[in-house]
Amino acid sequence: MSSGMGIFSTVRNQLLPPVPESVRDTFSLMQFQRVQMQVPLLYIALILLVLTATTAAGDALHPLFRFGLPVAVALFCVVRMIVWLGRRSHDVTPDIARKRIRALVIISGVIGAQCSVWCAYCWITADITTRAYFPLFMAMGTLSTAYCISIVRSGALMNIAVGVPPMALLLLTSGQRMDVAAACSLIIASAFLIRMVQQQHEQLVSLLLLQKQMQDLAETDSLTGLVNRRALYARLESEIAKASGNTGPSLVMIDLDGFKPVNDVHGHIIGDEVLRQVAGRFRRACDNDVMVARLGGDEFAILLPARSSLDPRHAAERALTALVPPFSVAGHPLRIGASAGIACWPEDGTTPEGLIVAADHELYAAKARHRDTATGWTEPLVEATTRAA
Repeated sequence: MSSGMGIFSTVRNQLLPPVPESVRDTFSLMQFQRVQMQVPLLYIALILLVLTATTAAGDALHPLFRFGLPVAVALFCVVRMIVWLGRRSHDVTPDIARKRIRALVIISGVIGAQCSVWCAYCWITADITTRAYFPLFMAMGTLSTAYCISIVRSGALMNIAVGVPPMALLLLTSGQRMDVAAACSLIIASAFLIRMVQQQHEQLVSLLLLQKQMQDLAETDSLTGLVNRRALYARLESEIAKASGNTGPSLVMIDLDGFKPVNDVHGHIIGDEVLRQVAGRFRRACDNDVMVARLGGDEFAILLPARSSLDPRHAAERALTALVPPFSVAGHPLRIGASAGIACWPEDGTTPEGLIVAADHELYAAKARHRDTATGWTEPLVEATTRAA
């Protein structure tokens, strides 16, 4: 059983590759936004189609079957349209977006299957003069539904799968040349729509991946691989927006002591390698939920979200302690120290600018107390200052 499911998953992933995790949330939100605009149009089209279809159904059909299902579908579409319109002004998270999209896919698939059965039965029982309408109704309903939710690949393909094959099979086996021609036209139109849905999905994923790559380049320090000032500022804004009560982000600003002589004596190539090693030590010293950034030159920052298990003083101590072992670059043993300043929300600032200014102030107060005026070299300094300590 498990091997069969594994084979099925492999085949499915080959035919319908999943959205890469790096853009999955953005993709879900974009899907939801586009679906929100299309769903009212979809439900209006379905309401008109199912009500119009009842006029073509023959009098031989039982009234409950002739009118019951179409009216029930129409009323359900009205309710769903009202629900969707009521949600348009609400902000959603990626998880909520995915949940609502899944519900839409299931509901549209169920409606499509019911309409397919109804149209097939009507086609079988109708006389020769009226039954040609039912393939047309089914084709219009299926293709319009697939078009309106084409941004949701699974939903569009499901509707085509439940709507087109049953009616196409009936037409192909009817023995009538016009029915066979209609079935071939329906299959060809469906094939083109499937290709359009697949291409739209691939193009959207490619676009989002390109945007993600460009964003990463714009927010990454090319020398160290850490995020840069721009990314730090954006994350600070996000964390402050989520802060509540007295619980919010903290910022640790770190400036290397004694780094300038490294560039002066050994050159910038050695200096760049030292910065890369410093960045690596800072990254290893911090937890995964902590953001480590290089702001420029020999200045770094550590952003701790409100949910972080580390308090800012311990984060600063970890980072500065990580610099205690000497660096070895091209056979040169080098010792680099640092000073740090800490700012906490909301005591030291309630905006990104306020926190940065407060942390900078504490940083340079620490540097002033530990500057080595004799040589410009600084021993490792495991100390951080903060007004909130």
